[in-house]
Amino acid sequence: NQLGQATREFSSLTQTAIRAGLEVENGFKRKIYDASQTVNDFSERIIAQKSTVKNLSFEVKKLGEEYRNSLGKNPAKSAYYKSEYEAAKKALEEEKAALFNLTQEQATARLSVKRLRDEYALLKNEAGDSSELFSQMKEQLVGMGKNILGTIGIGMGVKEFVGQMVQVRGEFQQIETSLEVLLGSE
Repeated sequence: NQLGQATREFSSLTQTAIRAGLEVENGFKRKIYDASQTVNDFSERIIAQKSTVKNLSFEVKKLGEEYRNSLGKNPAKSAYYKSEYEAAKKALEEEKAALFNLTQEQATARLSVKRLRDEYALLKNEAGDSSELFSQMKEQLVGMGKNILGTIGIGMGVKEFVGQMVQVRGEFQQIETSLEVLLGSE
């Protein structure tokens, strides 16, 4: 009876741990995907911003030429082109600053993706293939037959493993919170 009860408990704990492991793994994969999409969004915005900077640079150059050509010929046009030229230069500097900020945010997002991938790889190395581990442990349990002491020893190992899985889930939630804070509304 005790062996049967221990086997059922072990099976239940095994299934719970496998589900928890899969949840952690799928959660990591989802966060890595979401963070990668954020990096892609920044890339698209950077491309658009570079186009804006290029167009403004062309406009600044054109207005500068118009200003230089109007000097001494027509003071009214010269004043107009000078104010347009300076406004365009100011707008260009603002757009360049926006481009710089986008590249900084993209770099930060890329680092977040790398950290998530590194942590996921570490988790995979430490946890290994949990379903295979539990299958092996279950086979050992069945093979032990009436050896209750062996069953209790394996049961304790499973409880420790489940405790570690809960701890990993807590760490995953901390990473998720950190990523949400880092990415903000993105």
